[in-house]
This record gives sequence, structure tokens and C-alpha cells, in this order.
Amino acid sequence: MFYLFLLCCLPLIYGIVLLIVCSLGNKKRKIKLVKHDSSKYAILIPARYESQVIEKLLNSIKIQNQDMSNVYVIVEDKKDETCNITKKYKANLYVRKKPIRSRKGYALDECIKNILKKKHYDLYFIIDADNVLDSNFISNMIKSWESGYDVATGYRNILNPVNVVSCCSGILFCLLNSLVNKRKVKRKETIFLSGTGFYISGEIIEKLNGFPFNTLTEDYELSLY
Repeated sequence: MFYLFLLCCLPLIYGIVLLIVCSLGNKKRKIKLVKHDSSKYAILIPARYESQVIEKLLNSIKIQNQDMSNVYVIVEDKKDETCNITKKYKANLYVRKKPIRSRKGYALDECIKNILKKKHYDLYFIIDADNVLDSNFISNMIKSWESGYDVATGYRNILNPVNVVSCCSGILFCLLNSLVNKRKVKRKETIFLSGTGFYISGEIIEKLNGFPFNTLTEDYELSLY
């Protein structure tokens, strides 16, 4: 029981320390944002054996994105039931050619390189299969893109606050959203990307010729880049 209590306290302690550190410096950087006119986007969903959860995500996308031709669901096996659900929503199904390495970064890199041979997108959304999007998620993210931000992340929260672990995750997400990223935006600093629900500009993707971030924590690797 003590260890469970300690687990609950850790995000809170982290937040307090972070708040103190953040309050020590408030100097803003003077960076002029270059506004974008177009917003042709792709939605990438790494979905290895995610048939039990992906339909909720696809439905939440279709509500605000009627033409699903810009949605790419990435799988490793044609026998994966995720394939049938993807076809039901008329999204693009990308079956990996070389699924030797199953990490998310490798899946994204392979799919993006395939897209770059055929199409240009102004920005790429990266969303995990077990997410559900708010009804205004895409429109608000595009506003951020058009304002000049090459990378942006959405506000994250948990779907099922049923136990201590999930609630701790919710607290941690709140701390990242409120104490870290909001402050970074005010200071014109690069935001901290955490797993899912963000976009990255097509210009950066094309410069990198894919998604060369493939460690176990590819989101942190991308943030550092």
C-alpha cells in the first residue's frame, strides 16, 4: 500500500519541482513565426494488432474528416483484424514490407517514405490507435499550423480513470500540458512531445526524408531533435 501511495505522489512531486524551476526564468525569445496558407495533411496511425480499439479512433476522425483518403493505418500482417476495420472506414491501409523491427518509429518511417514517393502533405499527424479525438481537434491543430507553428501537440487526457495507475497518468499529462508546454509556447521554445496527438510539418519530414526516430522513446528523441 505504501508503494502505491508513493507511486501516486511522484507525479505531484515532479510537478511541484518543475513549477519552481520554471518560475526561475521567464525571458521570452523573439522569434517571428512564418504563417502558412495551405493545410493539406495526412493522419498516420501505427496500429499493430489494434482491432479492439482503433474503430473508436477512426470514427472520431471521420466525424471531422469526411474524406478518409488522407488517413494511413500501418499494420504488419494482412491477417490482422485491424485491416478489415480500416477498409470499412475507407482509410489507406499500409502493410509493412519489412516488419523485422516492430517499434513505432520504424513503422512510421517506412510508411512516410512510401508516401513521399507519391504525394506531398503540408503536415503529418501522428496518433496512437487507442486514442479518441475531440470533435474540434483537427480544426484547432490546423489553426496552430496556419499561425506558423511547425510542430504542435494537442491536450491529452486519459479515457478510463479506473485505477491509481491511470489516474497518475492523467496527472502527469496535466503537468506536461499546463506546466511544461504552455510555458514553452510563451517562451517560443520547442514543446515537449509525448507519444501521440501531435503534428509535424511536411517540410521537416521531407528534409529528414522520413521519420528517423526509432528508439523505444521516439517521441523524446524527436523533441530533442
